Amino acid sequence: MLDLIRQESTLNPNGAGASVSRETPVYCLPHEPVQDNPYQPRQHYDAEHILNLALSIKQLKRELPATKGLQQLPLARLGYIKPDGTFDDIPRLLYSEPLELRRMVQNDAAAQLMFGHSRLRAFRVLYSGLLVFDPSTLANALASGPQLLSEMGIDIDLKSVPDWQTRYTELMEPDDDYAAIPLQLGFALDIAMWQHAITENSQRKNINAIEEAAAMARAQAEFGLTDEEAGKPFGYARSTAANKMRLLNLPPEVQRDIAAGKLTERHGRELLRLADDPEQLRQVHKDAIKLSKTVAQLTEDVKWRAEHIQSEKEKERQLAVARDILAAGWTPPGSQAPLPADRVGNSSYAFDTPDDHAILESGLCGSHCQCCVLDYRSYAHEKMIRPDVEQAPNIGVCCTGGWDAINPKREALRKLQSEAQIGPNEAERRAAYERAQKAAKVADLRREAQAKWDKALAKLDKAALWQDIRLWRLIFENYVYIYGSMAKKAQSITEFQQMIFDQLLESTRQYDRELSDYVPVPARLDKLITALTQPLDKPGPGDSQKTGWEDGWHGAHETLYRKTTTENLADLDEYPTLGSRVLLRLIEECDDRAIRGQLWRRYNELGGVREVEED
Repeated sequence: MLDLIRQESTLNPNGAGASVSRETPVYCLPHEPVQDNPYQPRQHYDAEHILNLALSIKQLKRELPATKGLQQLPLARLGYIKPDGTFDDIPRLLYSEPLELRRMVQNDAAAQLMFGHSRLRAFRVLYSGLLVFDPSTLANALASGPQLLSEMGIDIDLKSVPDWQTRYTELMEPDDDYAAIPLQLGFALDIAMWQHAITENSQRKNINAIEEAAAMARAQAEFGLTDEEAGKPFGYARSTAANKMRLLNLPPEVQRDIAAGKLTERHGRELLRLADDPEQLRQVHKDAIKLSKTVAQLTEDVKWRAEHIQSEKEKERQLAVARDILAAGWTPPGSQAPLPADRVGNSSYAFDTPDDHAILESGLCGSHCQCCVLDYRSYAHEKMIRPDVEQAPNIGVCCTGGWDAINPKREALRKLQSEAQIGPNEAERRAAYERAQKAAKVADLRREAQAKWDKALAKLDKAALWQDIRLWRLIFENYVYIYGSMAKKAQSITEFQQMIFDQLLESTRQYDRELSDYVPVPARLDKLITALTQPLDKPGPGDSQKTGWEDGWHGAHETLYRKTTTENLADLDEYPTLGSRVLLRLIEECDDRAIRGQLWRRYNELGGVREVEED
């Protein structure tokens, strides 16, 4: 069995042709001088795995007495601990001298493991016994246990193992037979030790992304490896290795949560997008943990915050440009002196209309006014007075006084123009004419919409409509907070109703750039009228109700109606010109459920009320 163990331990530890001889004897070293691989990336060991391993070793002790129950010996390199605490490994040639190796082992030599970190911890558990951590024999053992285990070099948390006092009774008593651990020895350079540590853990897939990143980063720092070389033992491509090492740029608390499994590596990569703003990163991290956010949810949060951060950076950049502009002595239009260098920020109103320009050019406002500043506007206007359009497109002349300051200046401008009897020039007259034309067009569109709306309302029973769910659906779809304000102002239900109808009509308007005003949109108005007048639910076959066909009935309707009989209604394609008013009368008078269903479908296809207006 020992020969098989030795064969299993044969390897090429330094990648340069040196290997452990199959004839290398077993050496037993006390636990204390046996150290972990200094490049071991794993920081956490599974307590239950260590306890099960210790139990297995103890049960195989009789079958494998030479190795004290170990089926595979740990492999280590030999050396001495220098006064400064560093490890000094012995030369390669000494490994071919068994007697010299044994002399060094007997004379306080130390060892660094290449493989076998869990086996070392299992031996330490067997040697110490778990009884010392039993609450019945040691006060506050559950609190002090992890610390004691760490001091003994075991580094496991018994709290994570349920009922460990009863499940592992065979490990409770200390066993002096495990005071030393059998090892095989072999030479290895530092880089080979790193490769062994990575190989041992990557094969078992029991280290987390942060441990992997730290191991690769350390190899780069100590051995000068490239991203590709550092990732190769893990089986990672260059880009994957580089992305993992970027996780080390995250704050320590985020790295701890990734290592503990509270966040995934993909969560960490998303958080890296906020690396330039640690405060934002910590807030997003806190929310992700508290709300158990998925990667997709975190991505949306990070995206919004990253855009906000970028926007704030651009704002600060342009404000810096504005400070440089003022420091260079920039003078606003109409001013006699440069704008003072401290006039940056705290804007309220931008000078972006012809009247505003005239206020500045006339000298009513400018560098002599404390309210005049340069500031950043989120939505820059091309008419805004901007000192540097290329480098600072959002920086313009603003008034910190707001409307209370600008309105008196506008009034003063009009007074100056009146006193000077300044008449409009050709361009001003043309602009005034165009404004009048636009205003007239807007008024016509609004009158047409109002007439159509009034006509539709006249056909409705407003008292009944007040209890109709269709009206309340529209109310809650259209700025419901406005209606609360209306209710406070209204003196009666009738007045409140009229306010609501006016507001509903107002909701059909949309800003028209050509007309420079809000005008009714016919499609919106049609949709609004239809929503108030069409059946609550599209009637199905056999439904019957009062259709109101009599309203607006005239001779043309009567002529078309008389040409139609219930006998030939089965094929409605023969009557493509049936108007909705005629259809409503046929629906009300038809006793055949199937035919009524077809008529209702045709009515709804025609658009209901829209066809009524066309009849």
